[in-house]
Amino acid sequence: MEKNEKRDKNSFSSRRFKNGAYSTLLIAAGVAVFLLANLIVDRLGITLDLSTQNLYTLSEETRQVATGLTDDITIYYVVTAGQETQMVENVVNQYRGLDHIQVVKRDPLLYPTFTSRYTDEPVSDNSVIVVNEKTGVYKYIPYAELLVLELAYEEGAGYYQNAVGIDAEGKITSAVLYVTAEDLPVMYVVSGHGETELNDATISELGKLNVKTETLDTLSTETIPEDCALLLINGPQYDFSGDEVDRIRDYLEDGGRALIFCGYTEEEIPNLTDLLISYGVKPERGIVTEAYGHYMGNNLAYTVPARSEHEIVAHIEKPLVVAVAQGLSLEENVRSSLTTEALLSTSPDSYLKVNLDTDTVSQEAEDPSGPFVLGAAITDVYQGKETKLVVYSSDFIMSESMLATNQFGNADLMLNAVSWMAELEETVHIPSKNIEQNYIALTSSQAGGWALWLIVLLPAALLICGFVIWFSRRKS
Repeated sequence: MEKNEKRDKNSFSSRRFKNGAYSTLLIAAGVAVFLLANLIVDRLGITLDLSTQNLYTLSEETRQVATGLTDDITIYYVVTAGQETQMVENVVNQYRGLDHIQVVKRDPLLYPTFTSRYTDEPVSDNSVIVVNEKTGVYKYIPYAELLVLELAYEEGAGYYQNAVGIDAEGKITSAVLYVTAEDLPVMYVVSGHGETELNDATISELGKLNVKTETLDTLSTETIPEDCALLLINGPQYDFSGDEVDRIRDYLEDGGRALIFCGYTEEEIPNLTDLLISYGVKPERGIVTEAYGHYMGNNLAYTVPARSEHEIVAHIEKPLVVAVAQGLSLEENVRSSLTTEALLSTSPDSYLKVNLDTDTVSQEAEDPSGPFVLGAAITDVYQGKETKLVVYSSDFIMSESMLATNQFGNADLMLNAVSWMAELEETVHIPSKNIEQNYIALTSSQAGGWALWLIVLLPAALLICGFVIWFSRRKS
């Protein structure tokens, strides 16, 4: 009995027991500190955005817009209690505390006539209304526009709209600029020549710049409208008449601005081509085909171009892809007042596939070698008036497939060009943010490099390291 008691006393005074007790106390103290910290953070309303794309953190662009405000802005978040969409509410709440901005939550059950002041449409939960309290100008943003939706299908449920991204900050900050703007530019979109229609994603991106879009049939109009801040020609398949080209030329010589996507066409379009040549840009017949390392995936016609230092392209962070493009060459010595600068260009190993009915994608004797220009910025001064043009050699740049995943910077090619030509100072372009799984876009050379590292070099290094360790232990 005495031996057992002595053994028990010794066990409590042993080093193992002391170490165990010390570890237990440390764990208990750590748990207590963690619980106390959570309680304090919860009471103070402190949050930390740990999402990969900072879904709930306002960008520096939004904060700069708020800093420059002089009018008081109210953001009304319209939602029935208990029906809040957490993603939207979190973004809206981030505007609280910004200069000259207040956020007010309005429950339509408690304020049934509130939204009728601003729109005749039925207002769904989680919609936003931005109001300039000084001028009374407002903008209504439906809930569906705050998210990026795509059509999905599920067996048994059929087709439905699936949210793949959130665009709340881009739309709300754009609305703040809209209600404080003195004048909004109008972009006329030319029709009547088989042009590619603007898709919903492109229209949505343009909406962030607060640029109005109107359709213009240049064949039936006598002149380009006076309020035209920018003319868009988007991938015509058929040529313009001589009269139409004269109208466009008169508009440009009067200090006009034009954005032209001139993709490959089966039929030649000589009148429009002559207009482009007069501004120092000559389209080359054929499809640009790239060499290894300068195209996306396995498609040689999906070019990953080099960029110049021009402000339109220099600061685009995401990769760019120019698909199914024809080549452009810049004409020199057209006239002294004309300045042309390449924005995008192919590698020296590229070539122009002239015969599209051939059985091979390899370069043939008749295929001209690169490099080629895929985008150009042009300025011209005529009788004291400055003309600006941007020409891209593919109308697939702004296709839905290029914009849908939000992994390419193609939208910036259009929006930056619009801002540069229309000289939009008070604009921001805040891209939407994915809420689904992100995929990394790699060129063929990048994919090959990663494959070499992960499949060959890294396993070899681990094997060598393991052998060295085994051999050193075996000797000892």
